[in-house]
Amino acid sequence: MRFGRRFGRGFGKSLVLVRDRCVIEPARALFLASFLLAFIAIAPNTASAESTPYLDPSKPIDYDKLDLSYYPYIIAYKKTTDAEIATLVNDLEASSKKTGIFVGIYGGWIFHNATSDPNYLIDNAFAYGLKAGYQSFFPSLYDTLSIPNKVGSRIYLQYLGSNAKELNYADIGYSGIGVSGDVLVDLPVFRGLEAGAIMGLGLFSMTYDNKPNSTLGGMINVGFDFVIATKHRIETELKIIINDKLDWFGAMTMMGYSYVF
Repeated sequence: MRFGRRFGRGFGKSLVLVRDRCVIEPARALFLASFLLAFIAIAPNTASAESTPYLDPSKPIDYDKLDLSYYPYIIAYKKTTDAEIATLVNDLEASSKKTGIFVGIYGGWIFHNATSDPNYLIDNAFAYGLKAGYQSFFPSLYDTLSIPNKVGSRIYLQYLGSNAKELNYADIGYSGIGVSGDVLVDLPVFRGLEAGAIMGLGLFSMTYDNKPNSTLGGMINVGFDFVIATKHRIETELKIIINDKLDWFGAMTMMGYSYVF
């Protein structure tokens, strides 16, 4: 006889605990596998098309055809040789492709405490989120410490929620919307692929733990990511959240995807 129990709502319905094992139902597993296969098939072609250098560092530069907008950066970064200038121009071109409006989606798990309830100490549930904002990897002429195409920043609106166990209030264990800002560091791995780090802070209006009124909260965001062909960012993040009274905190482990237009 097979013993098991279903838990949670929403995404939780696709998981079954059977003899202490967590099993993904076939329909949801098939969807995830199809998504991964489609991404693997498309990503290499996209990377090849997007990663062609604007200038070849091994060849002399035709300065008569070089856009005048690059010259202030060449002077600011003190580049003198053709190879150095070509590399800088390529980085500036890549920076412009990584700069713009972006949208993202992610999912993961939330772990939090509820110190106001002695009978409820720790809970965990599926978490999800959406974000939209603006990111830039294009350096300012007044900030030559910034490295083009390597160090960037973004500011965005973000919604986070979960289907935790305390379902008396709108079936939501945690719900928050706010503004966040991150510093992004991207380092090349090979042509068309970069890997890097994410560090940021956020300010949220949020509800939690069956409380009908929203409260102010803060967030620390850290993680790492992979960038494919400058436009596609796959992120793994840890979001640490705390309320204004410092008596509730949570942590979200999230994985997501964002695209910059």
